[in-house]
Amino acid sequence: MPRQTSREVYELIENNGLLSKRRFQTYRALYFYGPMTANEIVDCIQKDGVRVQPHSISPRLAELERSGAVAASGVRVCSITGYEVTLWDVTAKLPNKLAIKNPKRKFWIAGQIAFSNEKAAEEQAAKFGQEVIRVIER
Repeated sequence: MPRQTSREVYELIENNGLLSKRRFQTYRALYFYGPMTANEIVDCIQKDGVRVQPHSISPRLAELERSGAVAASGVRVCSITGYEVTLWDVTAKLPNKLAIKNPKRKFWIAGQIAFSNEKAAEEQAAKFGQEVIRVIER
């Protein structure tokens, strides 16, 4: 299954402080190294020199899943515990609880994404137009 990640979403979350510290550490580990199990996430965060306990990550995964920022992406044997457990990965969605807590921020972020998507669409159209011109000139 292909990963549904978005660099834009990651950067918006990081630059605007849209997640609490522990949620962002969890999200960041999954973004760069996922998909992973909960214990593998703990191991990854600890390798960055952060003290974290496994019991503090599972609730963050549940919160991130409810918000739509991460999703269960299957089951496999954990490299830490040896048990068959849930595999987690990021999605290409902003955490949806933002709409409830701060509607102004939600509209600002939506505008940023729309502007970015519009710019990308214009660049793709220009690139496509150049390719069409090359084909016609042949």
